[in-house]
Amino acid sequence: MINLVKNELIKIFSKKGIYVYTIIVLFMLVLSSVLVKSVNTESDDINDMYLQTLEGNLGSYDLSNESELQWYIGDRVIIDVHKISKGYKFESPEKYYIDEVIEPMLMEKYEKEYVDKDIEGAKLVQLEIDKEVNQLKNFDWKTQILDEKKLLEEEVNNYEALLLNDKDNEDIKKAIEQLNLQLWCLNYRLQNNVPYSYGSDSYRLESYQEFAVQYMNLKDEELITDKSELAKAREVKANYEIAKYKLEHKLEENSQTMIEFIVSSFAYIDGFIVLAIVLICGSIISEEFNKGTIKQLLTKPFSRNKIFTSKVIAGLLACLVFVLLYELVFVLANCYEYGDFTSIFGSSVIYDYDLGKVREVSVLGQCLYSFVFVLPAYLIIFAIVMCVGAVSTNSVTTMIAGIGVYLVSDLLSMWFKPQLLSYIPFYTWDLTPFMYGGISSNVYFTFGKSLIIDILTLVVFIVVAYIFFKRKDIKNQ
Repeated sequence: MINLVKNELIKIFSKKGIYVYTIIVLFMLVLSSVLVKSVNTESDDINDMYLQTLEGNLGSYDLSNESELQWYIGDRVIIDVHKISKGYKFESPEKYYIDEVIEPMLMEKYEKEYVDKDIEGAKLVQLEIDKEVNQLKNFDWKTQILDEKKLLEEEVNNYEALLLNDKDNEDIKKAIEQLNLQLWCLNYRLQNNVPYSYGSDSYRLESYQEFAVQYMNLKDEELITDKSELAKAREVKANYEIAKYKLEHKLEENSQTMIEFIVSSFAYIDGFIVLAIVLICGSIISEEFNKGTIKQLLTKPFSRNKIFTSKVIAGLLACLVFVLLYELVFVLANCYEYGDFTSIFGSSVIYDYDLGKVREVSVLGQCLYSFVFVLPAYLIIFAIVMCVGAVSTNSVTTMIAGIGVYLVSDLLSMWFKPQLLSYIPFYTWDLTPFMYGGISSNVYFTFGKSLIIDILTLVVFIVVAYIFFKRKDIKNQ
């Protein structure tokens, strides 16, 4: 059996097409990361070139045309914002203030000037803009926070006064709760020196605030009867707990973003891997019959079952090699893009539904765990390709079948009702919703049911392939 498997592997890895495809895929992965990194590195030069292009095109707009006028105003705002932002880093509080406060004022000014023809109004707005721009020279973000905090405290006092006259009003209680959350976040900014910005610390706090608001509006899980609604509620809770954990432990957001991106790539069915499986296994049987080499193999003291088993094992091993190579290059390319190779040895933050808490798992372990939950899809496609190859002995038909199954699987939800989908293996083969005790949003899907269907599908296709291969007439081959 070992020699048979070895011979099959030699046949597989002697095919030039596999190497050509592998080189193309890896080249695309590396090139995309290199291009993204170079674009980010040269962003200032690109912005300057873009600005010059916009300024050069301003005279080409027909301001009597409403749609062109809006484009003209938009370009003028972009140009002005770019000029005001010059000298400020992207993650600085000044840059954030320019985008959030000054940019809308610029839009208002040009709307008054060109749409409303209100020249005096436009001049008044420009005076306010000049005032805001001057403040940027000695920008005091804490004053901004304190002013916002004062307004919120007044709003809380007003709501609390209303609550005294209507103690059972849940809407007022919820409004007070959300305002207190905003106040807590403002105090956090002041105490931890976190201004409004595009920086990691500010983004982490804003994410926490966003998910905390969603979490406040959740029903108790015991009151939820609809499974899809329960799945959404549990997802909101998970997002909130993870955001809270990241905030409490001050996890570096850029590193976490890269980790989440890498881990997520292992948690969905990848077209590159599917196509690799089809290319590797699409001709593993049919080619033997088409070229007649199967006759030589059958003259040796090996049963057809052993021959077919060796092809299955060799195909799986070859696919595993390609998958590992593809994923390894993908991870390294993204580490290069983010400029951080140490994160792959770090931790991924996940919410464990079974334990009901957030915990950290190794990135490599999380990648492996995620891949296991999409593995049924790859195995079923592999089994289908082997089965069609044994039945038809036509390489083109075999490859079309493998690719077709992958493409059609995304369209099934448009054609069938949810109850019927829960029995179709091309829809149950993705088990990622059940990771760490999660549930599917489809009320008819369960982990046990999906797993049984996947296993039965694998067994059926492999058994059928064995039967046809064993009974195949080779007289005319």
